[in-house]
Amino acid sequence: MSGRERQIQIAFRPLNVTDRWDSAAIAAALTPEQRLDLSVAALDLVAAWSCTEVDHLRTDGVISPISRAGHEAANQATEQLLDAFVAMVPRDDMLAPNGQPRIPQNLGLVCERCGCTENDACEDGCSWVTDCVCRSCAAPWEVTPNG
Repeated sequence: MSGRERQIQIAFRPLNVTDRWDSAAIAAALTPEQRLDLSVAALDLVAAWSCTEVDHLRTDGVISPISRAGHEAANQATEQLLDAFVAMVPRDDMLAPNGQPRIPQNLGLVCERCGCTENDACEDGCSWVTDCVCRSCAAPWEVTPNG
């Protein structure tokens, strides 16, 4: 196997779609102070996003002052949230046994081959052959005649 083939094989290994990130379990293990820090950062981020929404219907391409400030607030809140998260959650808790980041539980079905989801289907649309493979990615022998 060439070095390039190995890179492709590593880059496109199947996702671990069954060993999910359990936010509720992680949150339950945090101290009240840690929960407050994360909550404040998350609320700041949502508030910042609401500021950026004021321009979504504009057609003139002009960004309003509130939207500009909202984008900067969102950047800062994202950094604050990530910093708090990294400081509180052990790296091992973020990773599945195969070393990939865990996918959040709230995402629903995810294709282990392409990463599409129920709300973000493949370009031509797709359905589920199994709980972890979409029709677009399934090999012909994986698709049942009725499925």
